[in-house]
Amino acid sequence: MCKDGSCEPILNDETVQAMMANPILDIIHKQVLMTLYSLEVSGRLNDYRELLPVYLGAKWPECKAILEAIEKAGLLKRTETGIELTYKLKSGHALDSCGCFA
Repeated sequence: MCKDGSCEPILNDETVQAMMANPILDIIHKQVLMTLYSLEVSGRLNDYRELLPVYLGAKWPECKAILEAIEKAGLLKRTETGIELTYKLKSGHALDSCGCFA
C-alpha cells in the first residue's frame, strides 16, 4: 500500500508527531496509524477492516488489538460505521507524487 500521498503531511504535522510519541505506541501501532491516515486521505478509511489483515498478515483479532491500543492513545475512536481518526491532518489532500492518487 503506497503511502507517498500522506507521509509528508503526517511527518510535517507537529501535533501528529507529538501524539505518535505516546509511549503506549510501538512501531507497529505507528505503521498502522500511518496506514489509516493514508486510507483517509485516499477516501478509503472505511476499508480498514478488509485491508489491515492483509497489510499486517494477521487475523482480525490481532488487528483489533492494535486498533484498541491506538484508540487508548486517543488517536482514533470507534463509531457506529467503523472508525474515525480523532485528529484531521491540516493538509487533507493526497499528493500525487507516485501517481497512485491521480
